[in-house]
Amino acid sequence: MKVTGVFFVIAILAAAFCITLDILLGFTFFEAFMHLIDPLLVMDISEYLVFFLFLCITIGHQITNKKNE
Repeated sequence: MKVTGVFFVIAILAAAFCITLDILLGFTFFEAFMHLIDPLLVMDISEYLVFFLFLCITIGHQITNKKNE
């Protein structure tokens, strides 16, 4: 649970940092948010498969570690 919490905190801070940099460059908040989301909108099916496989492996690893403790 700690690892998941740390992951989400780091992900939120990284997203906030990217949006802040875009706003400092002169983009509106909506444009900055779209720059953050855009890579997910242009992915192929194989890239989605790798992305979700990585998520499943990460979550599965956490579940198996929790059972072993």
